[in-house]
Amino acid sequence: MKSGGYLVLEQTEAMTTIDVNTGGYVGPRASFDDTIFKTNLEAAQVDRAPSCASEISAAIIIIDFIDMESAEHRSAVLAELNKGARPPTAPGSA
Repeated sequence: MKSGGYLVLEQTEAMTTIDVNTGGYVGPRASFDDTIFKTNLEAAQVDRAPSCASEISAAIIIIDFIDMESAEHRSAVLAELNKGARPPTAPGSA
């Protein structure tokens, strides 16, 4: 990821799990909380990244974000994740 963090994707037939990691990135004058927030925010966009979207084919996707203490940061990451949310479609429907 641009932030220096990385994702670990594991797939089964039924689900995909995505583990978010900082990769030791600490930006200039950034606090550790800001580093975690930026990494999680970027990871929340993963389903819209062409390189990852083609790898995610399961019906269930679990994203293990890095724990955040700030309620404001958690809300912002959730809002970013919801931007890319799509309603499920039944097989054969378009």
